[in-house]
Amino acid sequence: MIFIDRNAAKPPEDFERRGTAGTEQLISAIGSKKPVRVNPRILHLAKPKLAELFHGKCAYCESPIEATSPGEVEQFRPKGSVKAEQGHPGYWWVAYRWENLLFSCPTCNRAKGSHFPIRGKRAFNPDYSLGQEDPLLLDPGADDPVGHLRFTKEGLVEGLDERGEKTVEIIK
Repeated sequence: MIFIDRNAAKPPEDFERRGTAGTEQLISAIGSKKPVRVNPRILHLAKPKLAELFHGKCAYCESPIEATSPGEVEQFRPKGSVKAEQGHPGYWWVAYRWENLLFSCPTCNRAKGSHFPIRGKRAFNPDYSLGQEDPLLLDPGADDPVGHLRFTKEGLVEGLDERGEKTVEIIK
């Protein structure tokens, strides 16, 4: 994992417009008690720019992706439920936010799944400030992993602190 400056690539114009409309639909679904479903077609619009931003490599393991798979749009904060947080509806309100999206290989995306451990109070809806959360999982689009992760002579990754250890545990 390396730090990737998200500002190095802007989201596609159509993605932002459709993402805003998609978020409004999610808000409407929440209010009407209908099932909340994120539109994968909107997320697919971001994939080419995410692949470019992450140099065609997985945000987590840095494996070249496109030679063996089309890659996946991974959501740092899970859009649905949150593992180990009974009753949390997921971070549906950031489902289409550029800063929540990563380019991922299928293996890391499945390992991460709905895991999103934090320290302290968790945001439960758009009224909470995400900036007040203290995620234990490293975000390669926001965190510099230097100081959190170490690569061994054997090619393994070790956590150097709680965040590094939690990231290695979840992503494997």
